[in-house]
Amino acid sequence: SFDADYYEIKIKNSILTGGIAQNSGPDLVTLGCYVAQNPAYCSQITRNASGIFQINSLNTNFGDTQVKGLDLQATYSTATAGIELPIPGEFVINIDATRQFTNTTQNPDNTTNSFVGYFQYGNEAIYPTWKGKLSIDYTFDWVGLHWDTVFINHTENFNDPDHIYGNYIPSYFYHNVSASFDLTDMVHDADLVKGMSLIVGINNLADKDPPFLGSDSICKCNSLAGPYDFVGRFFYTRISIKN
Repeated sequence: SFDADYYEIKIKNSILTGGIAQNSGPDLVTLGCYVAQNPAYCSQITRNASGIFQINSLNTNFGDTQVKGLDLQATYSTATAGIELPIPGEFVINIDATRQFTNTTQNPDNTTNSFVGYFQYGNEAIYPTWKGKLSIDYTFDWVGLHWDTVFINHTENFNDPDHIYGNYIPSYFYHNVSASFDLTDMVHDADLVKGMSLIVGINNLADKDPPFLGSDSICKCNSLAGPYDFVGRFFYTRISIKN
C-alpha cells in the first residue's frame, strides 16, 4: 500500500504570541531599529529623557503564515504479496516520510522568514527538509522481531547560518530494536485473559548523543530538546495483557 498527501496551509492575520518581537527573536524590534536602521521597527519604540521608555510589541493579528509539504507512507507485507520466503514467517516493511517545502512567516516590515532547513533557539523548533521512519517487522508463530530507524535531516542556525561546529545540526539516525513473545498459551483462565505478550527492547541502540550547539536554548543544555534523545541507550521490558 502507498499513500501520498500534499498539504498547503495559509493563515492570514495570524496572532503572534508574545508580540511581534517573538517572530524571530526577542530583540527583533531593537536590532531592526538601531542596527538595521529600519523605520518600520523604530516607529515601535518610544523614548524619553532616560532612554527607551516602551517597545510596542503586543500580541497582535499580523502578517501571513504559510506551510507546504508532502507526507508519504508505504507498507509492504510478504504474506499479503504471497511471497514464499526461504525461512518461515512474515516480513512487513513500513516507511513514513515527510518533506517540507515551505514554512514562512511575515515580519513587520513585510519581509519574510523562511524556516525550512533551519532550527531556532528561541522556541527549540527545527524545520528539516526531510524526516522519516523506516521499520521492519518479522513474525513467526509466537515470536516477533522489530527494527526501526528514525531520520532527521540536517539543519542550520536560523539566526546565524555559519556552517561551523556548534552552529549546525548534522543529519541524525536513531535505531531501535525489540522482540515480542506471545504468551497466551501460558494463560490458564481464558475467560479472564484473552491474550498476553512479553516485549523487550532497546531504544537509541547506538547510544547517540544529542547535537552539541555553541549557544544555549530553553533547555539550558547547549542543545535542542525537541526531537533529539537526551536519555541515551535505553533498555525496557513490559508485559501486555488483553482481557
